[in-house]
Amino acid sequence: MPSLYVVTTENIEILLNAPALGWLPKPLGFCEQGAIMVYRSFSEVFAFIVCIKNTFGVLNMGIFNMKLIFSLFITFILSSPLIAAGDAGAGKQKSAACAACHGADGNSVNLEWPKLAGQSEAYLLKQLKDFKGQKRVNPLMSGPVAALEDQDMMDLAAYFATQTGSPSSADGAQLELGELIYRGGNLETGVAACTGCHSPTGAGNAAAVFPRLSGQHSKYISTQLRSFRDNLRGNDQASMMRSVAKRMTIEEIEAVSQYVAGLH
Repeated sequence: MPSLYVVTTENIEILLNAPALGWLPKPLGFCEQGAIMVYRSFSEVFAFIVCIKNTFGVLNMGIFNMKLIFSLFITFILSSPLIAAGDAGAGKQKSAACAACHGADGNSVNLEWPKLAGQSEAYLLKQLKDFKGQKRVNPLMSGPVAALEDQDMMDLAAYFATQTGSPSSADGAQLELGELIYRGGNLETGVAACTGCHSPTGAGNAAAVFPRLSGQHSKYISTQLRSFRDNLRGNDQASMMRSVAKRMTIEEIEAVSQYVAGLH
């Protein structure tokens, strides 16, 4: 029988009436103390807390059942397979095949291929595992990951995480709309602000395995948002990115992609 994790909050109005949180799972039910949410994994619980807290800075985290969540958090930290124990030195030696597309230091020059430099170790490891397990599909990645063992993936993630990302250029004409969406979302259509999970600086959230966006190629970001929007990519936690991207217009996708590229 799979584990279930319960989170309670007294602030029902935020959960029910904030369009920006339309992608969050709806409460399973209510009690006198507030709404009750049930999740299948602690990663979903943690993502929920991080996004609520970052989106509504005034939200008092004490309204959550933190005693339960804290105990689960300790278990998660001690047992999570996403916490890498890689060797950056070994990863550098194993990165020759990656360099052809992503650059020797993880700064790709092809706008369609992502920069890996400075990305969090946990996020890089998750993507490599997802590619190998076919949870994320890309023909260009299928071959390279096929022969990788767990330690190889941990070492590569550790190496690229230690590298410094290079800045990217952005189209100034789209920055105003891009900043508006990134920082404020679109309340009318239920698009959540990107800052809630990816931080105001675009640094992401390594603990929640939310990726760094700052300085990433705008074309790559645009491609991924379109893939989430069209259900061509589905390895996001609790379908969060798919739920957000499907509410975005192409104009918003292009604008926010340009904005994060210049966010450095």
